[in-house]
Amino acid sequence: DTFLRVFQNRLRQESAMLAQGALNSLLYNKTLMLSPQAKATTEGGKVNSLFVSDSATAINVWEYAFNLAMVPIVLAVGFYLLYGMVGSAMFYGLAGIGIMLCLIVCPLASIAKNFKALLKQRDSRVSLQKEFFENIKVLKMYAWDVRFEKRILETRSTELAHLAAINYAGIQIIALMGSFDNVLILSIIISYIGQGNSLTAEVIFPVISLVSFLKIFA
Repeated sequence: DTFLRVFQNRLRQESAMLAQGALNSLLYNKTLMLSPQAKATTEGGKVNSLFVSDSATAINVWEYAFNLAMVPIVLAVGFYLLYGMVGSAMFYGLAGIGIMLCLIVCPLASIAKNFKALLKQRDSRVSLQKEFFENIKVLKMYAWDVRFEKRILETRSTELAHLAAINYAGIQIIALMGSFDNVLILSIIISYIGQGNSLTAEVIFPVISLVSFLKIFA
């Protein structure tokens, strides 16, 4: 199990590094090809945010997508082996997993909604900071720095609120996904016993071992 987990993490990290390099190269080439009109209307804060934060966020999404791409293949093989051990009781385990997946939809929707708002607020904050530092002498001269600082802090506060909502939703997803194996095992055991079968060590230990193996890729 440890070897498979290390292999999966290394494969995911290598693919993420390649994707990040390709994305940064694409963004850099795109900025070089901007027309003079586009450069005049493009804020430096947005460009800086693309390279510093948005690209890193895109790589995190890539890693999640990589995990999601691996899951169906491994689960298909694993459930086929489970069906050979416990028969139709495996479908009750699938039903339990289906219920858990439905519960994850709400946190995912919350992450998508708050993520778009977070990027918008982040671009606004970076632009305000850039404007502040470029005109700091004028702001100090007319004592506008306190008011400008208040605007930046308000934008930052809204940004942190969206970030907190994303983290809370992520915690919910982690908690639900962490209970997948327990729900699967319990659903299989209850349905297997309910069908009049005798739960023996020859059945339960291979089932637990196989579910633990599947959890590596979940």
